[in-house]
Amino acid sequence: MRYLSLRPRSEWEMRNRMRRSFDADIVKAVLQELRERDLVNDTSFAQYWADNRTDFSPRSRRLVIQELRRKGVSAEEANNAVADMDDQVTAHEAGRKKARSFKGVDHVEFYKKLSSFLRNRGYSYDVIESVVQSLRQELNLRLEGCL
Repeated sequence: MRYLSLRPRSEWEMRNRMRRSFDADIVKAVLQELRERDLVNDTSFAQYWADNRTDFSPRSRRLVIQELRRKGVSAEEANNAVADMDDQVTAHEAGRKKARSFKGVDHVEFYKKLSSFLRNRGYSYDVIESVVQSLRQELNLRLEGCL
């Protein structure tokens, strides 16, 4: 229960954790009880994970699906959890936050740093190009307005 109290867990995560200490029969029985009490629910977990990523550490839909699959969530549940995610919007938000740390860098360095950051978060080339250009214009307008 302590393991579950930290954050929601997928059934696969719970099973692997319990296998370290308990027999297969006990693990099976406990998982059944957790499912019945809705304490372990892969659909809810997948939605929690996708929402958490969107709010706190944006990543591309593709990367969130990969993370969920690594945590034992089915492909269908993972796809459903990210169905409303828009890579353009999440990349723009993540890029805007990161761009604040690039004060004083020239356009080439800005492009390299922000592109690398977004690429590491799983965004496609098209999304990266669009977001970097948009943020560069947005920041230039803001900077010009301050002068």
